[in-house]
This record gives sequence, structure tokens and C-alpha cells, in this order.
Amino acid sequence: MIPSPSCRLCHNPDTNLKCLNKFFECPSCGYIQLSQKFFVSPEQEKARYELHENDVDSEGYQNFFKVFVQYVMAHKKPIDLGLDYGSGPSSVVQDQLVKQNYHVKVFDPLFHNHTETLQKKYDYVICTEVIEHFKDPETELNKLMGLLKPSGDLFLKTGLTDEVTDFSRWHYHRDITHVGFFNQKSIRWVAHHFGLELIHCSPDVIHLTKVEA
Repeated sequence: MIPSPSCRLCHNPDTNLKCLNKFFECPSCGYIQLSQKFFVSPEQEKARYELHENDVDSEGYQNFFKVFVQYVMAHKKPIDLGLDYGSGPSSVVQDQLVKQNYHVKVFDPLFHNHTETLQKKYDYVICTEVIEHFKDPETELNKLMGLLKPSGDLFLKTGLTDEVTDFSRWHYHRDITHVGFFNQKSIRWVAHHFGLELIHCSPDVIHLTKVEA
């Protein structure tokens, strides 16, 4: 019998084995997590990220984020200050927004570890293809909350499990750096737990707004 780990998102002690003896699903919040014993090292993570073809001039790469960038532009103004958190070595989202005269800084713990960037408050924070890498999602999401101004916006992009009929065959979990997977239920849990209003939720864009106390 494989021991069931506690949920790393909501800390429910009783999770259920999902598949491949590696993934566990939380019946409380819906979060699916990779067993911690399969985590790779930071060195392996960085090597995997460096294999990504993230050329900001790539038309395919731009098209992958096209809907996301258009959504951000529809909801924020160029004068608003944004942060691309977990940008990787290069950020097509930042590049496309800056070309439209938006002000967006970047932070990445492996490639742009400028800690002074985390001392500011932002009108919006962007995380594209990032939250599935969070080994401690509650702590990381708390960090993002601390970066937002009152009424600030959090824009996320990640693969959601809602439309996945066979998780074992889903391409998204085959990336060795992906350790946690969200769906509509777990995103609603995040909104409630962190005092956010859920505005929109799809694989292209998840939009949450910080609710003023």
C-alpha cells in the first residue's frame, strides 16, 4: 500500500492515488500532485528549462501566448506596473507587452534572480506555465499575494485537468519539472483561501483579482 501524502495546497491529510504510483489527487480541493520522492534537483530543472525553445521572436511561441497577452492588455493599462514571475530565460509575454508600451519587470529564481524586484508592489503579476512547477504551492502563492497592490490582478496560464479524460496519457505531467496540476475546483479553492475574486478560468487565461479588506 502506497502511503498517501497530505495535499501540498490545502493540507488535507487524505489524498487518493491517481495513477502511475506517482500522482495523488486531493478530494477536498481537487489539486493533483506528484509524489515528492520524484522531484528532480534544481540543476535538473534548469537543464530541462534550457531545452525549451523560448525564442521571443518565434512566431509559434508568440502564438502560444497570443490570447493571454491580448487578455492582459484588455484588462490593464500601459501605465500599470506588472511583474512576470517565473519568466524563464526569456519572456515572450514581457516582450510583447513592452512592445505595446507596457511596463513589465521579470523575476525568475534560476535565470533572473534579482531579489530587489520582489521588494516592490505591482498592479498585476503574470505567471505563465509556472504554477505547475511549484513544489510548495501555498507558500509560493502567498508570495505572489505579497507582490500585489490592493485590488491587483493575478494572471495565470497552466494546463487544467478538467477536460483530461485519461490523466495517465496527458502530455502535461510527462515534463519532469511539473509537480502539481490544477482544475476549476482547485483554482476556486485558491481564490477563496487567498481572498481573491475569480474573474476568468480557462487553460489560456486564469484571472484573479485581489479583494481589498
